Amino acid sequence: MKGDCTPFRTDKHRDRFITYYKSIEDEIKVDNEVVYLETSFGTTYIRMSGPMNGKPVVLLHGDSENSLSMIPQIEELSKKIQGVCN
Repeated sequence: MKGDCTPFRTDKHRDRFITYYKSIEDEIKVDNEVVYLETSFGTTYIRMSGPMNGKPVVLLHGDSENSLSMIPQIEELSKKIQGVCN
């Protein structure tokens, strides 16, 4: 990990976080898809859910959060709209 730009001090810490993240991700009760979008600022992680013909709505999480912080909103909004979270 030396030289990498990462918030984790060790590979063990990173692996522990990823294991926890995936356990939370498995709790999402609606179909969702993760895509990576290349932008002029780098790669952006995007989670999409809901009907593809639904009206798209972009959900933006707060500082130091990620799309998993919005699971309740994703689940409710996905009934009618196409939700897009980063």
